[in-house]
Amino acid sequence: MKKLNPQVNSLIEALRPINFDLLVKAVKAASKFNSEEDKYGAPTFAMNISTSLKDCCEVAICEILKNKHCFENKNFSETETEIKTMIMLIKSNWKYEISHHAANNLHSKKMNSIGIDYLKTTANSAAAKLQSDCNDRDAYKTLQQTVYCRIIPGELARLTVDLYNEGKEAQTYEEFENKIRPSERILMRKFKKRKRKATPVLFSLDVQEHIQILLDLRSNFTSQNDPYIFSKLISREPFRGYQVLMHHAKMAGLKKS
Repeated sequence: MKKLNPQVNSLIEALRPINFDLLVKAVKAASKFNSEEDKYGAPTFAMNISTSLKDCCEVAICEILKNKHCFENKNFSETETEIKTMIMLIKSNWKYEISHHAANNLHSKKMNSIGIDYLKTTANSAAAKLQSDCNDRDAYKTLQQTVYCRIIPGELARLTVDLYNEGKEAQTYEEFENKIRPSERILMRKFKKRKRKATPVLFSLDVQEHIQILLDLRSNFTSQNDPYIFSKLISREPFRGYQVLMHHAKMAGLKKS
């Protein structure tokens, strides 16, 4: 922070609410955030640093209380209130400023580390087994997980059957009309589309085929009351993404980056 603003010359000064935006910039710099690519080089650091920052605030408050005599010209209780306000800002705003974006970057990084060839091969093998035996529980679970690894994180991780089926209906994208190139129009006619919060999502043909297998056979493995496509077979809870990714990264023989 001192590099960004030389006037910040103490921990207490750095943790004043007026410097919150400066703190965000400093963390982005320390996390190697690339504004052009909109990516964090160290997303885990960016996600976890908020805990350390709140600890710093607690340390600062402790120092203020122990050194009241240093605040002769200032109201020490006012300074204490400012630091507590910074804690509130970190708790309420940090996820929007840093954490959510860093988490998505981390998920994408893990996704890219899992070889797409491995996922395709494993999914095709599981699909073939289900064609031979529509009650093969292990094959169904494997197909679920490999398809799950190929979709983006967030809301689609909790993709419901009804929401997916809505994509079969024709949809228009007026707000994107002027930004779509001819080649992209061809892809949008070929790929299955979902639209959530003005963000179009495309499912490739092989992913569509595999999801259709999951839908066709889901009554053999899970309750029809289960709303999710990607849920544990022993419950109606959706997958825990990090566990699925770690499992298939290990199965693919990949090492941690």
